[in-house]
Amino acid sequence: MEPVASKPGFLKLKTSGIFSAIKFEPAIVDNVKSFMEQTSSSKYVSTLKLKQIAAKLVQFKDSKGHVKAIIGELFGASDVKVVHFEEIQGPSAMLTISLSYSGGHLFNVSIDSVPAVKLTYWPEIASTWRTRQRHWPTPGIVETIVQDGCHIVLKTSLGGDEDNEWRLSFSLAEKNLAKHRSSIQRESYFIVKALFYAHLKMEIKGKCLPSYAIKTVMMWVCEEQTDSFWKDNNLVDIVSVILEKLEVYLEAGKLPHYFIPEINILEAMPGLLITEAKEKLSIIKKEPHIYIPAHVSEIQEFANTLGEKMEHGLQLVKLLGLGK
Repeated sequence: MEPVASKPGFLKLKTSGIFSAIKFEPAIVDNVKSFMEQTSSSKYVSTLKLKQIAAKLVQFKDSKGHVKAIIGELFGASDVKVVHFEEIQGPSAMLTISLSYSGGHLFNVSIDSVPAVKLTYWPEIASTWRTRQRHWPTPGIVETIVQDGCHIVLKTSLGGDEDNEWRLSFSLAEKNLAKHRSSIQRESYFIVKALFYAHLKMEIKGKCLPSYAIKTVMMWVCEEQTDSFWKDNNLVDIVSVILEKLEVYLEAGKLPHYFIPEINILEAMPGLLITEAKEKLSIIKKEPHIYIPAHVSEIQEFANTLGEKMEHGLQLVKLLGLGK
């Protein structure tokens, strides 16, 4: 791997030996052979080619007609027609399966495939995360996460090489961290995320404040606050502190990545978008009791109130096991 200069967390993957190290089923190799040959002749592994390979692999998995058979049985049709359409979108390859029969078009099924490579070691650029002082998580959990490693995914830096760049992904670590949040931390995060979707997720100049920003702020707050903070304060006070932390980052125009602080999560955000988000936050802060439930028992009602504005609000309540 070769780091991209001045772009922390981004890298290029050299082709030397990469495909000999990847084991595919023989039929899959034949299906994507031409793409692999084109890619392996270059110095770096082409992210575009791999996205095409990913779409081809999904298409191959459907080549035995399982989708056709299932849909035919569901709709009582013996003449189901399956057509595949490939589309490259950002780090993923989207494969759309169009289903129809003699009676007309049935529906489309879209499958997002994001190629990723598992790293069996913790990257040097994230070494400070392993050693810095913190209140959360425990040293044992930190070591478990480090031993589990991370991934690299097909993602281009701002203004970078769209065909050859990869980005370190810590989604596995983030999932492990989420499992070790306390109940009050989960409840607080749910409320903050709900407020984000209801009031802060707006589009300006084709950009939206990413939900990943909320996750990042939450991880920083969990790390920095003592156990007594979570035990001695109610939901309104806790959520207010999290929102204030977000406001500080917005004011600075810089939100450090949780694992690689050199990365600014807000780098590509238009100034007007950040200004609007700050104004919305100030409104919430003036009368927090109107926007933030004071007790976990009120979360179900809170989710219902925001149901029309917030994506998957009630589903989140069920998934998190809250409001019962």
